[in-house]
Amino acid sequence: MPMTTIKNACFEELDLVLGQVQTAPLPQRLVVGYSGGLDSAVLIRLLVDYCHQSSPKKRYSLEAVHINHQLSVNADSWQAQCEAVCAQYDIPITSRKVKVEVKGKGVESAARDARYQVFQEVCAGGGVLLLAHHLNDQAETFFIRLMRGSGTLGLGSMRGVGQYGEMPVLRPLLTMSRGALEQFAQSEGLPWVDDESNADSKYDRNYLRNEVLPLLKDRWPSMLAS
Repeated sequence: MPMTTIKNACFEELDLVLGQVQTAPLPQRLVVGYSGGLDSAVLIRLLVDYCHQSSPKKRYSLEAVHINHQLSVNADSWQAQCEAVCAQYDIPITSRKVKVEVKGKGVESAARDARYQVFQEVCAGGGVLLLAHHLNDQAETFFIRLMRGSGTLGLGSMRGVGQYGEMPVLRPLLTMSRGALEQFAQSEGLPWVDDESNADSKYDRNYLRNEVLPLLKDRWPSMLAS
């Protein structure tokens, strides 16, 4: 897929999802969840370009939030890289260290709870959260919910425009595959970090990503889009 096609498709999706979120006054405050991984590295670059394109109208202000879960020996270096990239883009970033309290739940779920608590705090007062979930994430979410016995509503998986409490949550990359995002990142020379825990299939999402979905894609190559 040509890089201009990827960017244009993402800009069209941003027009769509942002048009469904009503905030006042302008500029609309966009807060991107920036882990430093491939997906969020692409999203933050696209948002920088998108906001620059819209700058004469002063429609948006852009900032980032990075959550340091302190679960990896590399966590502090990931945080430093995110802060350096945001300095290069000349956008503010809020970095927060959190303590992941498992307490009867899985690490994935506990980390998500800690992350969203910070997201809500940072977005308080009119912020719109943008996350970099993509087509592969969507397929993983579908199968995770299927295995947990979700009904038809749950099997709808993630939505481009959602809500977490009072906080609007937008996912403008849901129609793009991870492969397309990687192509874009490489063509633009974007830096990103690789979380070593992604190779550990003891976690449900990683098990699906590493063990199950590749087999299904071999059998049904169009399964992601389907």
